[in-house]
Amino acid sequence: MTRNVGPGLGLLLLASTVGCGGSDGAAAPENVSARLSDAIATVVKVSWTTSEPSTGYVEYGPTGALGTRTPPETTPATDHEQDLLGLEADTDYSFRVVTRGDDGGSSSVLGIRTGDLPLGMPPLTLTGEGHEGFILAPVLGATTAVLVIDAAGKIVWYH
Repeated sequence: MTRNVGPGLGLLLLASTVGCGGSDGAAAPENVSARLSDAIATVVKVSWTTSEPSTGYVEYGPTGALGTRTPPETTPATDHEQDLLGLEADTDYSFRVVTRGDDGGSSSVLGIRTGDLPLGMPPLTLTGEGHEGFILAPVLGATTAVLVIDAAGKIVWYH
């Protein structure tokens, strides 16, 4: 199943991917890197370059099978960045960049680990079947925040 998600400290992962898993064309992804967002440790920012203007997207998931992807870019460029959203805290994720076009290609599958939730986030317990999608919930008390909770009852975004 593939879910499309919208756009959106850290560990930095950098890999050169010319010819890895795709063509050696001008639009193949190069200099693929990933880092955690400075503001939210469950958001990963993936960037890459291409020698010719192209569009692309990022496939990602908790295993090398991936299963989720960002929306494709709409404007061709040579410098690219996509945010990976809906990720659980303190979890390993795999990802790869896919570029589109005649000379498109893909990077090898790389990995990154998300950061911890900030102190004071409430522990959550899922009871029952849960729901499809996400829930937006306020937190009031010693910690004040807005949370996005996924179908498994995990906090995947906070502010």
